[in-house]
Amino acid sequence: MRMLEALEKLGLTEYESKAYTKLVEHGHLSAKEASNLTGIPYSKIYTTLISLVEKGWVSVKEGRPKKYRPIEPSFASELAFKRQTQDLTDASKMIQDSLQSLYSEDAVAGKSEIWSIRGHANVLRKFKEIINSSYHEIFCLLINPDDSDLIQTSIMIQEAKERGCKVLAFYKKSPEKEVNPAINNFIIWESSHKITGRGFFLFADSKIIFFSSLDEKSVALWSNDLSLAEVVRNIASIEKLEKYSSCLSASASKFSSNGIGKSNS
Repeated sequence: MRMLEALEKLGLTEYESKAYTKLVEHGHLSAKEASNLTGIPYSKIYTTLISLVEKGWVSVKEGRPKKYRPIEPSFASELAFKRQTQDLTDASKMIQDSLQSLYSEDAVAGKSEIWSIRGHANVLRKFKEIINSSYHEIFCLLINPDDSDLIQTSIMIQEAKERGCKVLAFYKKSPEKEVNPAINNFIIWESSHKITGRGFFLFADSKIIFFSSLDEKSVALWSNDLSLAEVVRNIASIEKLEKYSSCLSASASKFSSNGIGKSNS
């Protein structure tokens, strides 16, 4: 990153960055000297220097002509960073306080569309958002998750249960992968076949569906279309009847508990 780019990221304009850099190099300059050294038009140099004073990067010594001195870079940059951080915090709080209550997922997404999400961080963010906003029912299938994803999902599932949400969660693993003993809230589905890749399927509150691959190029699809969700819900029920029949009795008792069941296929 070039120095001028760094200064601009802390809130200075291009002209202000050039002027401050020259002031640091020379110690102090008049407006005319600063204009000559930076190439900033003389008609713009005064407003540039005054802005630097107001932002805390430059001090001014009265006289004929006035002399402008740079504030110590470490102090000025730290002050600018704190000011910018506070401005971002205030802006974020204002957005959350004023707009979040008006936000409607149904209105934004539409009633009959399927949306795609790309990027590992974005996929996980949406996955967590759906679980944390569900209050009625959740069906979740994790395929070869890493320990971090598994633990975080288990915590979210426990929180969903505590707020009264019915949860049925399966953890599908390959034979060579050890079961994490710290994980509860899941029915362990051990496969006799090697499972490659990572991913998950999520169905929540009869309207949100979500399925994704988890790798370097993670991609996911989700929809809150009611008709499509009903079809997926029926398929999920069939899948449970056909593939998880040995788990059904255990599953019923685990909707509201923290135990671990086991199913073999």
